[in-house]
Amino acid sequence: MHPAQHVKETMLAFTGLPLSIVQKRNDVFMDCVPQLSFSMRSATGSDGRSAGLACVGLSVSRDLLLCVPAPVERSIDGTVLASCPTMQVTNLLMQSPLPYLGVEMRFGVVLHLSSTYATWDDLLTIANEAERLGYDSIWVSDHLLSPRGRPHALEAWTVLSAFASSVPRVRLGTYVLCNQFRHPSMLAKMASTLDNISRGRLELGIGAGYLKNEHVAFGFDWGRHSVRIERLREALEIVRRLWTEDHASYVGAHFRIEDATLEPKPLQKPHPPIWVGGNSTKIMRIVAELGNGWIPVLPTPRQLAAGASEIRQGMKQAGRNPDTLQVAYGGSGCLLIARDKDTVKRMAEPLARSWGKRLEESACLIGTPEQCIQRIEQYQKAGAQAIVAGFYDFPSLDGMRLFAETVIPNFR
Repeated sequence: MHPAQHVKETMLAFTGLPLSIVQKRNDVFMDCVPQLSFSMRSATGSDGRSAGLACVGLSVSRDLLLCVPAPVERSIDGTVLASCPTMQVTNLLMQSPLPYLGVEMRFGVVLHLSSTYATWDDLLTIANEAERLGYDSIWVSDHLLSPRGRPHALEAWTVLSAFASSVPRVRLGTYVLCNQFRHPSMLAKMASTLDNISRGRLELGIGAGYLKNEHVAFGFDWGRHSVRIERLREALEIVRRLWTEDHASYVGAHFRIEDATLEPKPLQKPHPPIWVGGNSTKIMRIVAELGNGWIPVLPTPRQLAAGASEIRQGMKQAGRNPDTLQVAYGGSGCLLIARDKDTVKRMAEPLARSWGKRLEESACLIGTPEQCIQRIEQYQKAGAQAIVAGFYDFPSLDGMRLFAETVIPNFR
């Protein structure tokens, strides 16, 4: 089967939309943002007005476009406007689970809200520059203390809500929410609200929680890992039901809801993509049962490939389509890039000391542009469709700019 045909069938299974694969031609398609292409085609009637079909599509390679037909509403100065719910179609395509078939890699920027650079002014500057540079998404961490115990951290949902209006185009994600901090009913409401405010740009990343000291300090139950996993599974069951059902009920060991109605529903249909963060086998099982995507923290290419394979097998056993799985490399905050090896070595010395190991032994993305490209290609071949990472030199914009200039174009 031709790779493009495989992509088409995978997308059809995921979206239920009648997709066509067409050649990209400059006189037909207009590239609006790096990953999306919109095709506006029409037949012209005898009165000179446009009639027929328009297409909204996703670029899957330099030459091919997946196209969704939609009735034309009107034409103004030769521009055809589609009457279909363009934003909904676009969001379906943006969150689609395209396997590694030469499909464009997506790149997201992680902002650690408990870092020393995490003032609102710096965060907003970085986010706006990331959007200008063509990154696909911005993700924020969710901690009450820094991993090293520093008592400074902005709250994730508040920052993401502010981004929804001040950073208008990129997708907005959580890397990743601690499930312990919010009741799943309130989480579902907050997420639905943000998805509406942002016009369907939310990526919901969530995990079981891993920092005991912040739980103890702020009065949240800690418990065994197995209990936190159970709570995460129940929370995702409730969130999904509230997002998709008119009258949702659920009774679990930790949470329950009864005849609950959540309105408005999320703008994205059937719901915003759910990314489950973590590297354990138990987390992988939750991804297989309830998640749309898996975002492990600093996996090696071999670990990522093995984990993705295990999740897909679990999805088959659960009666889910394994081709819909999305996989992202979670690079935390240690993406470091410089133009030459000597500068890389000098900049990375503090990071190497903090890790207590040689840089070659870490799973961080560190190196010159050429080295970063080679490393990302390894993750892409292992099954990653996205790279989500923060830059080690924040709040400087140098690394993020250099990466956008020299690395990202190789995957477009």
